[in-house]
Amino acid sequence: MSQSMQELQAEQTQMKAQDSELSQNLNRLQEELNNVESQNSELSQNLNRLQEDLINVKSQGLNEKRTASDSLEKLQEEVAKLWIEMLISKGAACSTCPKNWLHFQQKCYYFGKGPKQWIQARFACSDLEGRLVSIHSQEEQDFLMKHISKDSWIGLRDLNVEGQFIWMDGSPVGYSNWSPGEPNNAEQGEDCVLMRESGQWNDYSCRSFLYAWVCEQLATCEASAPLASVSPTGPTPSNEP
Repeated sequence: MSQSMQELQAEQTQMKAQDSELSQNLNRLQEELNNVESQNSELSQNLNRLQEDLINVKSQGLNEKRTASDSLEKLQEEVAKLWIEMLISKGAACSTCPKNWLHFQQKCYYFGKGPKQWIQARFACSDLEGRLVSIHSQEEQDFLMKHISKDSWIGLRDLNVEGQFIWMDGSPVGYSNWSPGEPNNAEQGEDCVLMRESGQWNDYSCRSFLYAWVCEQLATCEASAPLASVSPTGPTPSNEP
């Protein structure tokens, strides 16, 4: 009987030792699991930071590209205007426009028709190697009024900074012909501008559809004029919204 008790105690002691070892192993596994989870969390955080950095780099690259593109367009515009002035001073007639475009004061105008949102009208002008019209004088305004018969998109918007309207040629508003009480951003999203049939301007939702829009490009000079064959016609159209 005594021997059986001793054997039983020995087995219990062995089981306790095994339980202790299992418990220690379990604790080590739990620690390793916690370490793995901590590492995974750290890796996940690092991955998120890398993704954010990548997005920021891409965004910065796009912004820099857009700024450079805008600067290039302005430079091309100024060069084109100076070129035309030089040719005119030499007696050239710089009044050539593409088919279906109308000439006025060294620029050509296209009066588009069909339902388009503002951005669609912008791309339509780009496809025609022009841009939505910028209006800088009462004379230009009067000319346009003679040829529009319905509300039309023009190239004025404050998409970047609310209330800071900029023309498509990059210039701020000098001349203006706002309707009374406009611009008012009535629906907290009127960031694009239309010219009414009356000729007055109104800020309007860029997502709305209008059935007319007006494009412009610089007129070109007669082929017989000095250097006219390489005369620039205006800025390179941009695909940025």
